[in-house]
Amino acid sequence: GLLISAVTKNQFVASQIALLASFLPALMLSGFIFDLRNVPLAIQIVGKIIPATYFCQLIKTLFLAGNNWKFFFYDCFIMFLFAVVILGISWFVTRKKLD
Repeated sequence: GLLISAVTKNQFVASQIALLASFLPALMLSGFIFDLRNVPLAIQIVGKIIPATYFCQLIKTLFLAGNNWKFFFYDCFIMFLFAVVILGISWFVTRKKLD
């Protein structure tokens, strides 16, 4: 959301782009609705570059294994990397302007 808001000029466009670029792919390709092991390889690869995939895996692991860090540390680390990369790109894109 921060990156999309930094790129767009108004709130309506930002909300529409956020819906199409992040919410719908995250819902459909994260493994929340469809199991990613049963989809074609190309869609599995696209699903692996969406942070929501790792969040769904993390939630499943928490429900099944409980509070055991060694089981869900990998998913936490991947989500942390996504956050660092997206925040870095947003920081680079955002500039102070006097428009």
